[in-house]
Amino acid sequence: MPDIVARYPSSQQQENGSKTPGAASKRLCRPKAIPDSVYPGMWRVRWPDGRLSDLANLTRVNDAVSCFMESAERRQRRLQDGAK
Repeated sequence: MPDIVARYPSSQQQENGSKTPGAASKRLCRPKAIPDSVYPGMWRVRWPDGRLSDLANLTRVNDAVSCFMESAERRQRRLQDGAK
């Protein structure tokens, strides 16, 4: 089964790929659409903090992921613009 959304990096993985305890990744963590193990055709979102969303169809799950990513990118741009 193909990965719907790119997997998100471990919070303890550095950008160069080496794992060190307590090292926070500077890359944006991404949520991931995963199929539900009980109900076929239903999906959940695995949020970057590890929580699972409620059941939804694939269209709604992908929409939730894209909304999350748009908000995160907007927040990132706002932070970068403020630093100038």
